[in-house]
Amino acid sequence: MVRVRKAGAIEGELGLAPAFMLLAASVSVSACEQARELPVTVLFPADTSDLLRANNASLVLRPNGDTYSFAVSGLQFSLELEGEPSTALQQLELYLAADDELLAWGSTPPFSTAGPDIGLAVFLGRPGALSSWPTALDSPDPKLLATEALARGMLMVEADGDTFLLNHYTLQIEAGARLPDTVGFAPDDGGLFSARDGSVIRLAWEQVVASAWRYDPGADRWTLLELDMAESIGLRPGAATLVDPDRSRIYVLGGGEATDAVAIDLVPTAAGVLQVALVEGITLDHPRVGATAIWIPTADNPTADALIIGGEQPGPLALRTSSGELVGPELGWRDLACALESSPPEGSEPASISCFGGLLDALPTADAAHFTIRAGEPIELTLSESFLPVALAEPLLFTDATALYAQGEGRWFRIERGSQTVEAPSSAAKRARGGHLVSLANGATFLVGGVDQDGVALERWQVFMPDLER
Repeated sequence: MVRVRKAGAIEGELGLAPAFMLLAASVSVSACEQARELPVTVLFPADTSDLLRANNASLVLRPNGDTYSFAVSGLQFSLELEGEPSTALQQLELYLAADDELLAWGSTPPFSTAGPDIGLAVFLGRPGALSSWPTALDSPDPKLLATEALARGMLMVEADGDTFLLNHYTLQIEAGARLPDTVGFAPDDGGLFSARDGSVIRLAWEQVVASAWRYDPGADRWTLLELDMAESIGLRPGAATLVDPDRSRIYVLGGGEATDAVAIDLVPTAAGVLQVALVEGITLDHPRVGATAIWIPTADNPTADALIIGGEQPGPLALRTSSGELVGPELGWRDLACALESSPPEGSEPASISCFGGLLDALPTADAAHFTIRAGEPIELTLSESFLPVALAEPLLFTDATALYAQGEGRWFRIERGSQTVEAPSSAAKRARGGHLVSLANGATFLVGGVDQDGVALERWQVFMPDLER
């Protein structure tokens, strides 16, 4: 049962305003039945002026799809839910609208109403746009590293080793154990990677002999790991990387003077060793420093093939790893942002990959590259000069079912899937360079770290919610 009450906006536990509390009360299944409340704090972006037009909202419980719609007046409302406790996983989605216009939406991660009372929170973001996080950071770090910790949230490691977790259930920031000062590598060497066992691996391979540390969110502990072929990996600055979709392994391709590829397990053995192996059958035409790598999936295999795109040294624009096929003219084009634009079932329309921006002949570019991939045929390449309205030296790409979104230099561009039509909708896109994208189980993609056009560290995160209407 859903109860809708008129109420003023209620301050959230983190001091985030405006917010309201959604109360999910369930009945105990023990002999002495007692009602139980499961509070959910709903957070809005820093600027809510465009959301004050809201006159209706809908709450949806997945996977059963039960929907409850009710009238609202701006952000002035609160709710209560009552139902039987269940061990089954479900998600709560909340949609805020003005008549038929969706203004903002958000979701919780999967949770169980019969589970521990950990508290829940949902952030409502504008669809197909960036929304600024409600609170500002006291000491923003432009060199922050971040990735998802599966079933936990977003793990962040600052340049000085301080570690934090954004709990994806509560959306509260929790301090963790520091990455030890004995790590022996620079903050900009390698990266931070999510492992399928819920841990996070800090790997370096660019400036020092390959090194690894593991963070266990449950134990709040960093552990030094051994790489069994660390010396043979060599130094690989600017290498392209690919991560298996199941978070079991990372592939490091080229970089430095290397023209081969190595696979590094992300889950250590019982002895604390990360297994490393050379990848047979992959030889790059040159080290491709600064290249971007992307999977080419088939209907039954998400890692069936891969395309390595670009590189600082002039050469054919792309290399197909399965066949060694070289694609396109010789260009010195690095740091492209690439995404799979379409990946239809085998036997229907071809797959396609689109890339934007980066440095072309060491200068920021607005150009784009579009690859069309058909089974058993050479890859087709279309180059588009000045495709974007402005050059983006360090673009980031966001995606949803309707479009790709290129962001950089304080700008935001929507590229329609299929038609490749470019729009520049209004969006609070503060980032110019740097930063990382982290997608969480609640459907939100966080943009953290980086600097604005004046080189000042960004004091607020931004959050992307997919567009559901087009």
